[in-house]
Amino acid sequence: MKIMKKTIAAFVLVAAAAVCAPLSAEVSVTRLKGDASVWDAAGGRWRPILKNEKIEAGSHVRTSRRSSVEGETPQKHKIKIDENTRVIIEEADRTSSVISIISGRMRSWVKKLKPADKYQVKTPISVISVRGTIYDVSYDETGKTSKVDVLEGVVEAREETTGAEVLVRAGESLTMREGVAPSAPEPTRSDGAASGISDSAVAARQAVRAEMFDEISRDAVLSRAAQEMKAAEYQNGKALVDARGLRVRMEEYIVRPADNQFKYVALNTRDDRFDFGKILFTFSGGLPSDLTLATRTMFESEGAEKPSLYLTGVDSVMSNTVDKVNEIAAGGDMYPDDALNPSRWTMFPGSYDFYVNDIKRWGFADANADGRISASELSYYNSSGGKISAPTAELGMPSGGTAFHFYQKNVYADGFWIAASDYIINDDGKIITVADMAEKTSSELKDFAYKLNFQREYTSSAFTNASAKNSDGNITIDLVFSSKLLIDSGMLSLPDPKRYSAPSY
Repeated sequence: MKIMKKTIAAFVLVAAAAVCAPLSAEVSVTRLKGDASVWDAAGGRWRPILKNEKIEAGSHVRTSRRSSVEGETPQKHKIKIDENTRVIIEEADRTSSVISIISGRMRSWVKKLKPADKYQVKTPISVISVRGTIYDVSYDETGKTSKVDVLEGVVEAREETTGAEVLVRAGESLTMREGVAPSAPEPTRSDGAASGISDSAVAARQAVRAEMFDEISRDAVLSRAAQEMKAAEYQNGKALVDARGLRVRMEEYIVRPADNQFKYVALNTRDDRFDFGKILFTFSGGLPSDLTLATRTMFESEGAEKPSLYLTGVDSVMSNTVDKVNEIAAGGDMYPDDALNPSRWTMFPGSYDFYVNDIKRWGFADANADGRISASELSYYNSSGGKISAPTAELGMPSGGTAFHFYQKNVYADGFWIAASDYIINDDGKIITVADMAEKTSSELKDFAYKLNFQREYTSSAFTNASAKNSDGNITIDLVFSSKLLIDSGMLSLPDPKRYSAPSY
């Protein structure tokens, strides 16, 4: 009872402090350039904006040629109003920021929002909502078009007349016209008009996206690999037999494209085909010289304190050089197992999208930023980009209940389907069973795990590469990669021998 009374008393004090504290509803000017002004309603005129001025919510702001205004909201989001732009700061308090662009262009740097917080940029025809990202929004009065360019993260763009919504990701642009449902976003072209992020940084993001989505020919992949292997931090190669009895030459390596990124690449060569996979991991800050210090905790971390370095995004591709599967996760953060008394932190992305041959088939956006997926946050799509009902799923273990061979097939309402077979195999192509791992000591299990391989085989109604069929006659994307490199780089923990010992009765 005493604890309860103390808790209630503390709550009352916190609530009273919140009520008594002055509410800030303004944007603080942090930088001025050229001729910028704010509408003085009392005086009925435009007056110059002052350095370090606080512009109240409800104010109209305009800039002339070669002018700009940079500011910060009470939520610590940053904005830059570009030249020849006019905006209205509709809301600017501790929980909500809403800015309307009448004409021109504005850039936003949005911090991670709390579940109840809001950040929106409006134009006369659109609303752009985000949960933590960097992006530009512009509006052309003459053509009545609104454009959004995303540099980091993901935004949700809605055309107001039709109500149609589209997700726009890093490296993409979307142009909306009044009364027309928006089409699919396109790759961004940097024009250098806005500052804050350099053209070289924007170009780097675009290059990564182009590599993951467009660079799938065998010659292009091998040419890049030949250069990257010279600087590879981890590298492994061997010949083995896959789960279907085919001989595979496997090469894999890890490189660092940027100080906060590392990329894993796996190349598979069989007699009649070539398959590859790439995964780019992006972190919240610069990676340590010892990569394992980051990789061992990039998905989960023990302790009461949130890790200072964590995974924020994953971009991946698997391809047979014609067909491809892309997975894009952005806006990642670490969430505690218990908000009041955390002991474990788990990475969860703010958004995730799954593409097959450049068509998005499903995805989710963590709208309330709670680190969980709810049914309302999941969406499934047909080949035209329209939302459809959830697919039916077929699950199985084709090689028996104790074998590490799993199968899943999803069939969509429009007839599209995709299936994945996952195997754990040894170098001879044998599918591993629980019995193979039982009764082993720690050292025996470590040696055993280093020699294992993972294999994923995608089949889909959308695949077209007739030169990449499996023994069942289905077109596949088929990739084998080793546990050794994953263990050495810290991405995979060694198995616990206690989990595979024989049960005692």
